[in-house]
Amino acid sequence: MSDRVRRFVGPSTDDPQPVDAGDVARLAALLTHSLEVRDVAWAEMTHETAARHVDLWRDVVRRTPPHLRAAPAALLGFAAWLSGNGALAWCAVDVAEDASPGYGLAGLLAEALACAVPPSAWRPFPRESLTLFAG
Repeated sequence: MSDRVRRFVGPSTDDPQPVDAGDVARLAALLTHSLEVRDVAWAEMTHETAARHVDLWRDVVRRTPPHLRAAPAALLGFAAWLSGNGALAWCAVDVAEDASPGYGLAGLLAEALACAVPPSAWRPFPRESLTLFAG
């Protein structure tokens, strides 16, 4: 499963073309039902790829039904914060909270934004700490 998510997220951030509607639907469902899958997508973000992730997750959020937007919106918000766009990050937090009040990643992001934590403070977590990267 992690390979499928990495294949979707990795190439999608390198290729500016829109993601297929079927892939958007599958990804939204996977992200909604598995925090581990969401974390694989999150772990793919770096300072260098953040702007491309903003484009990807903005597209996914836009085409995902409102009740499934929490995870993609939180990923959009994180990518926005990481790329220095705090206003978009706050908007994404609001979308995630509307979809799923109390959504964990949205709450963490809101706290970082409220405390004015700079994106330079982010250190990617080791991939080996995620069980889905193991296989």
